[in-house]
Amino acid sequence: MRKSKFRRTLNHYFAIFLTLLREKKYRAYDTRVKYMFFPEHKSNTLIVSFPACTQNTAKYNYIRTLHPFKCNKLFLLDDFGVNHQGCYLVKDNVELCTKELIEKIVRECSLRNRGQMVDNQSDMRVVFVGSSKGGYSALNFSFLIPNTIAIIGAPQYYLGRYLDKEGTQVNLQYIIGEINEEKKRELDNRLKERIGSSEIKPKIVYLHYSKVEHTYIEHVKDLIFDLKESKTCLIEDVATYPEHSELASFYSPFLVKILKTIWKQ
Repeated sequence: MRKSKFRRTLNHYFAIFLTLLREKKYRAYDTRVKYMFFPEHKSNTLIVSFPACTQNTAKYNYIRTLHPFKCNKLFLLDDFGVNHQGCYLVKDNVELCTKELIEKIVRECSLRNRGQMVDNQSDMRVVFVGSSKGGYSALNFSFLIPNTIAIIGAPQYYLGRYLDKEGTQVNLQYIIGEINEEKKRELDNRLKERIGSSEIKPKIVYLHYSKVEHTYIEHVKDLIFDLKESKTCLIEDVATYPEHSELASFYSPFLVKILKTIWKQ
């Protein structure tokens, strides 16, 4: 426990230091997205890390976890909404801005890797990663940007009902405006409809979750059904820890394991 606390503290200050040095803003569609990009000139792989929920302020995730992998890395920040708790990068033009930023970075990596501009992204291996809130975002964008791999942990799926509770209703209102049943239902079905109808699908989804914590029954179980119904290639990693808060301890080693597997392919 003491070692885990020390590691979290070290990660926290490491992220703050890098943020001060490397954070940038991408502006489009009357909004902006904060990010950090670390290029690796001889790599044809780009990892995009989507941020999870935080209690106090927005932060980048998995910086130290991904540090050993010698590839291009894009870390996104979701600091929108009340107390910067985030909008899952789905509000209004935020999604469009984020998508454009990712596509821009993919083109830059591809250009640098091949020495010429390309119109498609097939020469780049693009991996989206994230847990909980970040898992939702990573999966969402994997159905918007072609030729991606998603490595996600226990995401929320029904955002309307998840955010419609004391303490998070302000975030729900930030995303949908006036709170009513129709808008909550639309937000609940937002990713579900995209999975069912999008012509763009991830190459493969690696999904980690615990079958005995509440997120499985409330969200993940239906997500698994819909991914399989849509013929999305899905590989599950099932654990048995009881609390969603434990996800942070289990997702990082799962992420590293899958990335090492991908590297061998």
